[in-house]
Amino acid sequence: MMPFERAIDIRMGCLIQVAATMIWLVPLDLCTAQDAPKAQLSRPSAGWSSSWQFGGRTQAATRLSGGGRFGVSQFGFNASLGYQEQPSNRIAFSLSYQQRAYEFQSLGRWMEAQPWEQVHFLSLSLPIRRQLTPDWSMMFIPTLRTMVEDLSDADQNLTGGAIVGFSRQISPKLKLGPGLGVLTQLEDNPSFFPVIVVDWDLSDQWRLSTGRGAGASQGPGLTLSYDWSASWDFLLSGRYERFRFRTERQGAAAHGIGEDQSGSIYLTAAYAMLPNAKLNLFTGGHFGGSLSVEDGSGRQISERNYGFAPLIGFNMSARF
Repeated sequence: MMPFERAIDIRMGCLIQVAATMIWLVPLDLCTAQDAPKAQLSRPSAGWSSSWQFGGRTQAATRLSGGGRFGVSQFGFNASLGYQEQPSNRIAFSLSYQQRAYEFQSLGRWMEAQPWEQVHFLSLSLPIRRQLTPDWSMMFIPTLRTMVEDLSDADQNLTGGAIVGFSRQISPKLKLGPGLGVLTQLEDNPSFFPVIVVDWDLSDQWRLSTGRGAGASQGPGLTLSYDWSASWDFLLSGRYERFRFRTERQGAAAHGIGEDQSGSIYLTAAYAMLPNAKLNLFTGGHFGGSLSVEDGSGRQISERNYGFAPLIGFNMSARF
């Protein structure tokens, strides 16, 4: 395994990473009980409920700096069980799993073989939302997760953290709020970051809000949605993704750290098939991205950058 020379030009991905480290946008549904776009799932007013989501996406083969290409196929699911005391007070238990299958081609000097293949992501979280006053609400989200190439290493590579935040109803159409989060990292120092909650009804049909977005898999972001009809919504979402994981004990990057980070943009068509079930079809891509490999102590061995990586995907969800 041989390192390659770093690019000397300033990359857009660097700017995105700095911005995302400083400000995270919190998923809106954890912080507000306001009405969602029509094509989103209906939420029970009180009592127990469960939600389920599964889907997949494919990223086209994309050229890497210094030679070579890579593509990614991905699928995952999320299951959640929650109790809602009233529209503004809710606690839930959420389990998520995701698998990413990477395929590398003609890597040349960077790696003699694939640096990694299938990567598994598993997370448990306990999101809590509570109304404090008629104008103020709070949320608290403790999370435990593992990201590994070999599932047998999952219990030895746990990371975790929490986000706490508050939001205020500024006007009938606008909710804003601050917060703070901390996340531990594999072979790296914990990450502290401020968070922001935004929920802004620009008009009867247009809405700007924070959240993962219909096409999202990792990381919070900002979404502009258009309520086209009772069954259809269209959404434009952007966010930053950082996927950091432990590689397997054998191979080109034995028991090191792999990382895939980029900015992402998605255009989604959301269709409400039933009051409690919806289908999302999305396209978009990653931009300003990089793939890197570190040894077991967190020292970077090599890195390659990539430009725009187009993708297409779907997900389906239901609430009971």
